[in-house]
Amino acid sequence: MAALPAVALPPQPQNTAIRLPPQPANPPTANDVLKAVRYREYLEFIARNGPATADDVAAAHIYSSNVLQAYAGDAMIPPWANELIHSVNELRRTCAQLRNAEGGDGRRIAYEVIPFADGTSPIAHPHNLPRLSNIDDIDNLDGVTATAYYQGYYPGIAVPDLIEERRIAVSRAIGCFQNLNA
Repeated sequence: MAALPAVALPPQPQNTAIRLPPQPANPPTANDVLKAVRYREYLEFIARNGPATADDVAAAHIYSSNVLQAYAGDAMIPPWANELIHSVNELRRTCAQLRNAEGGDGRRIAYEVIPFADGTSPIAHPHNLPRLSNIDDIDNLDGVTATAYYQGYYPGIAVPDLIEERRIAVSRAIGCFQNLNA
């Protein structure tokens, strides 16, 4: 039997004083599951007082779920649950987009990261794109980065030739409806 890919650690929280959990074994052990759950619970606890962001907590949830899934294998999620998981992820995405829209230009309250259409985070591996915290970050996207964001949010749709059109499409995808300077 071929070795399973190792479970990736969550991205480093914005507050770099928060330590990541140790890399789990491959396949994860019950102790690795416990450490992942404790890490998630720790971030949930400190998020109440501000040092951890919603993105940090969400990443910890994803990480602990991935460790548990790798530990339990196919026995973990029944087939019908995939549709439910997809629906919940879409709801989270929509809520984050609405929150970004409520935040206006994002200068006062930074935009939340909106996952790409495939559910991956644009700021995490393998994409490693710059965070779009406000309208200025969108206005400053270069052609290559604007294209990467566009392709992540609109897979299979032709990339516009004009960088301004890509920036506008990216801004709409994350819930920014302010006028760009482009």
